[in-house]
Amino acid sequence: AGAGWSPDGRWLLVWDAVTNGSPAQRHISLDDAHGNVIRTFQGELPVELQPVWLDTRSFVVARDGKNYLGTIDSPVLTLISPPFPDDLTSSGHGALAYQTKGNLDASARFVVWTPSGGTTPARAGVPVAWSRDGTRLAVWHWATGTSGPGAAGWMEALSWPGFRSLGAIRESLSWISALFDPSGRYLYA
Repeated sequence: AGAGWSPDGRWLLVWDAVTNGSPAQRHISLDDAHGNVIRTFQGELPVELQPVWLDTRSFVVARDGKNYLGTIDSPVLTLISPPFPDDLTSSGHGALAYQTKGNLDASARFVVWTPSGGTTPARAGVPVAWSRDGTRLAVWHWATGTSGPGAAGWMEALSWPGFRSLGAIRESLSWISALFDPSGRYLYA
């Protein structure tokens, strides 16, 4: 039903399940790049339809409204607090950004979570994309309206860690998406 490669392309998490299946029917398998199943996590679901990799060796899965941190080295999953929403943006270098509320207006806030530092204080905006090296985060800021026709806002690039503003595209944008170029120097919004 979904799959996701680790940032280094060495591991693949595969969600083998029907969405409404029983816990016995749901599982995520960890495969190597040659297609060999390394281990299976029974009763697990990805946080999103695509499994979320935290970095090249660890990932996040969900079960019964709770999130768990897994690694390629261990069959044991560790409970993560607080639970994450479905819309996570991973740096691929140990940080997850997500909205604290599903607001689609100027009151939207986000945080960044790391295993070692926990959750940062909430900041204005919606996390959109990380640079490939995980040192920059693109954040959408609502200016007018809510999601849909007539909505407008602007995009900002922040440093990570530290959240120092690196620049912004302050033209009236109406689409919440952005990509960094492979060098992480340029942002397309």
